[in-house]
Amino acid sequence: MGVQKYRHDQLTQNIARARTVKVRPVQTKKTADDNAPQPTYWDEDTRGITVGKLAIPSVGIKLPIIKGIGQTNGHDNMLTAAVTNKQGQTMGKRNYVLSSHDIAQENVLFSPLSQTKVGAAIYLTDTMQVYTYRVIRRKTVKANQVAILDDVRQKRLVTLYTCDPDGEIVNGQTYERTVVVGELVKTSQASAKTLARF
Repeated sequence: MGVQKYRHDQLTQNIARARTVKVRPVQTKKTADDNAPQPTYWDEDTRGITVGKLAIPSVGIKLPIIKGIGQTNGHDNMLTAAVTNKQGQTMGKRNYVLSSHDIAQENVLFSPLSQTKVGAAIYLTDTMQVYTYRVIRRKTVKANQVAILDDVRQKRLVTLYTCDPDGEIVNGQTYERTVVVGELVKTSQASAKTLARF
């Protein structure tokens, strides 16, 4: 486990991997916004490639976004960033899923996520565009409720999740997740001004 301060839960990852071994049939017809649901493949990239940045000013979250959860050979990208959960995720399309750790220190990684309120702004950038989302839902789910990873037809979402430190404990692991969902409201060109929030 390394550092004692952070809460790490292998259970969700095992469930998600098991679920993604069998790819569900999906409709392949493209919609006008190229937002048709896609197969879900667990992204275990360990290269530490930074693909963008995340900011939620209302709760003080500012993090790099790294491709893949890591985990192979014990490498854990969530110790330093928000990480993509599905291969082929594209900002501004489908359901862009990010996770990170909730640790003992306040205002570190996704620890403040549970304080996010409906209506708050979530910003993502790939340094070329800035994607503005508004929080439409905050909820707590069980670790095996992996449908939070799924795309939703005709919706452009960002889903952020982390362990719920006050949640149920099963076999010594936190078994609940804090989930924040935002819907895309604007895409704009990146500029010095818009990138200043990151």
